[in-house]
Amino acid sequence: MAIELYEIKSKKHIIKLLLSNDWRSLTPWKHNEIVQPYFSKVSELSESKLVHFTHWYIGPFAVLSGKWVARPQT
Repeated sequence: MAIELYEIKSKKHIIKLLLSNDWRSLTPWKHNEIVQPYFSKVSELSESKLVHFTHWYIGPFAVLSGKWVARPQT
């Protein structure tokens, strides 16, 4: 589990700064069980399609950004 260093919240956005608990490794992060390179970015929609997540992996640090998106039209 990563250590949360900082968090910013608003009504439609959340940003977290995380530190890997495996920070001495050359591959400190996994995303969906896929090892991430030392510098990478992953963007995805949540399963509900209501939140857009962006993950930036920068060495032992990660920045997680979540933003509410409009409800899908049915």
